[in-house]
Amino acid sequence: MLRPRLIVVIVITAILIWSMFAPPEPVKHLKRAIYSTARSPLKALDNLFDYFEKISRLPYADSEKTGLKRRIVELQNKTVKLDEIALENERLRELLGFKKEIEKQSIPASVIGRDPNNWSSVVFIDKGRGDGIRNDMVVISGNGLIGRIREPGEAMSKVMLINDIDSKVGAIVQNSRETGLLTGTAQGECKLIYLSLESEVSAGDKVLTSGMGGIYPKGLLIGEIIKVAKEKGRLYKFAIIQPSGKFSKLEEVLCIE
Repeated sequence: MLRPRLIVVIVITAILIWSMFAPPEPVKHLKRAIYSTARSPLKALDNLFDYFEKISRLPYADSEKTGLKRRIVELQNKTVKLDEIALENERLRELLGFKKEIEKQSIPASVIGRDPNNWSSVVFIDKGRGDGIRNDMVVISGNGLIGRIREPGEAMSKVMLINDIDSKVGAIVQNSRETGLLTGTAQGECKLIYLSLESEVSAGDKVLTSGMGGIYPKGLLIGEIIKVAKEKGRLYKFAIIQPSGKFSKLEEVLCIE
């Protein structure tokens, strides 16, 4: 009895011999029939191989996505750091320009905190007596006057801003040369009082330190008038000043004699 494997070999051999001597047309029909019959299984097998290949790449694809996400985060962090460095350099250039205009000795410092009981008008800096800081030293930013040292510590100090209710600064209106006293208010505003009723001051006028009082040197920029009115029950005008120093954005300052 012939084995199945031997039968298959005999059949395939017979077909090959027949295809060699058979007329071309029947061979062509046979090939076409074989291809037509085998096309669907072969296509299905090819799709199956593609599917398995895609499945096998999934772990690598997830790994690549994770790596790309990590790289994107790293680049975003670097961009943020570069932006911070650029902004810091800009602030320091402004501060350096201010320092060149001041002949007195100055000490740079960074703002490191605020008083929770007086958030809008008291800040703390990272310099103290050990760095040469003394009480009543004037504090400025690259934009203008900030305030003065109120309580110097050994390694940090408290700064009272000019909008503090206890602050008093002799001031002068640049255009009219009208003098007055700049005080802080309970609302955290800067108010210029004791302006004469005949004074010609108006919104947009610059206000500088007058040098009176013995603490603040003359000529430091304080800010700009945004409102002028008559004080009720008083024989003088007052003006509300918009400080040039951005109190809510303080980061670097200079302490001067």
